[in-house]
Amino acid sequence: MTHAVLYPHVKPNLPSFTWLLSVAVPLLCLAVLGSLTTLNYYSLRETSVHGGGVHFHSHQYDFIVPRNEFLSHSLFSSANLVTRPIQALNFPGMFGEAITSMAMRTWPDSYRAESLGPFHDDLFIWRAIVFPFYCLPFWTFAGLGLDGLFESRRLRWPVLLIGTLLCAFFIVITIGVACAGDPRNDDGTAFMWWGFALWIPLIATFPATWIRLGLRCRASKRAGAGSPTSRF
Repeated sequence: MTHAVLYPHVKPNLPSFTWLLSVAVPLLCLAVLGSLTTLNYYSLRETSVHGGGVHFHSHQYDFIVPRNEFLSHSLFSSANLVTRPIQALNFPGMFGEAITSMAMRTWPDSYRAESLGPFHDDLFIWRAIVFPFYCLPFWTFAGLGLDGLFESRRLRWPVLLIGTLLCAFFIVITIGVACAGDPRNDDGTAFMWWGFALWIPLIATFPATWIRLGLRCRASKRAGAGSPTSRF
């Protein structure tokens, strides 16, 4: 059975999800973060009196942002606002974070910039900035799975095997987190479940495609065995 028989109707006119996801999703994250940063920056500029710093004060914090730190403060405060949605959307970026941490020799602690301003959640802020880049290979791979599912690209068995194993790995992680999770911390880790809910179906396109191709191959063999010419 040739590979072309398993894909009798490749649809090249469909959009390439491989390119679409690997470009559109990271750009969307960066566009949201950039827009909020710009708004915060101009708000600080408008609030500044005579070109001085801006004083922030509440029952939880009390600090002054100097004028030369307006841009960095705007970036970090915006990242702190959208970090959980970005982490959920780019959930496999945790693997890129682990590799980077090993390369930077901070493992098992996660690597981050040395100073992110007067914030307590500096790791989450850093993740909002870098996770779209860490997750870029996974978006490309997820798009490849969608292309195979909609038959706009032929996927060979090594790619299907990797995707199937990755899907199984995500499911195992989900079960492990569910069993080991603490209900008291659900509010702080709820974004993780959105990540699982998104990425397991995305990666499940690989085993789904493999199963479909297996059924198609079996049906083709049965049809060939039942044809009159197969008896000679």
